[in-house]
Amino acid sequence: QLPALAGRNAVLRHVAGEWQLAGILTAQTGLPVIVTQSSSTSNQRADYIGGQALLPDYQHTIRYLNPAAFQRIPVSSASGAPIRAGNYSPGALRAPGLWNLNFSLAKNFTMIEKVKLQIRTDMFNALNHTSLSGLRTSLNDPLFGQLLSTQGARVMQWNARIIF
Repeated sequence: QLPALAGRNAVLRHVAGEWQLAGILTAQTGLPVIVTQSSSTSNQRADYIGGQALLPDYQHTIRYLNPAAFQRIPVSSASGAPIRAGNYSPGALRAPGLWNLNFSLAKNFTMIEKVKLQIRTDMFNALNHTSLSGLRTSLNDPLFGQLLSTQGARVMQWNARIIF
């Protein structure tokens, strides 16, 4: 809360006094990624065959994982199960991280001695930063390696209230 500027001239006190600011900055690393393939066993890992697994320009192309860096394990025709476990270790890669700033700004106006009017705005994702999510990690998926959703755009709300 900024100072009320009591004792200053009335114009300065009403324009520059009694402001409130608040903010929450959230920054997270990405969750571990497990590259899988469909088979008769659940969560079958794929093989990493070398090369660059993460593509550096994913924010422009939405393609995060490089399909050329992974390969499916051969599957037994009798059981539908892979003939061996994949060599790609869970958590060797992480999904993209995210950051977000929520911010609020309020101005209090004294109406009479113990009654105030507050005008306030709250901004969620105040900087409208796009955080990509929804990573497809199955090699059988035609959209493998793509980020197909976001964490949400800016949302703003305004309100006024009387405090007594």
